[in-house]
Parts: sequence; structure tokens; C-alpha cells
Amino acid sequence: MLTPMKNKVLIERIEQPLSKVIIQPDNYKTKSLYGKVIAVGNEVKDIPVDCNVFFQGYSGAELNWNECKCVMINEEDVFCIDKGVT
Repeated sequence: MLTPMKNKVLIERIEQPLSKVIIQPDNYKTKSLYGKVIAVGNEVKDIPVDCNVFFQGYSGAELNWNECKCVMINEEDVFCIDKGVT
């Protein structure tokens, strides 16, 4: 697992379905969104729970990819990644 720098990581892209998240801890983008992961799907191994993250190129309030759910309330609120939750 990549070690976050100062408890922050950059997500370069989120693959569909949400089985893998590519992160680059050393490269922050000014246009990236900020959030906090409070839950991660079983197959998302690279992001620790409670880690502060930047989301590059993320837009929209909710994305649904198969059984995975991603919700970002706003730039300072919570980003959740859930898998198989009904």
C-alpha cells in the first residue's frame, strides 16, 4: 500500500467498477477535490479508512458503479465508498 504523505493522497483515477483506486501521494492538483474516506469497499485496498484524500477531476454529488457507491457531500465534508450496501 502506498503511504500517504501527511495523511493525504491523490487519487489519479477511479476505475469502474470500483475495484481499484490509483493514488499518487506526491502529486497534488489544485483543482482536485478534498474529502475524507470513512468507508471503503472490500476490494479497495490502497486507501486507509479515515485518510484525507484529494479527488482529481471528480464532479457530481453521487456516482453509482455496479454495487459500489461513492458520495461526496462537498469539498469539506465526507466522501464514502461502500460496496454491496443496500
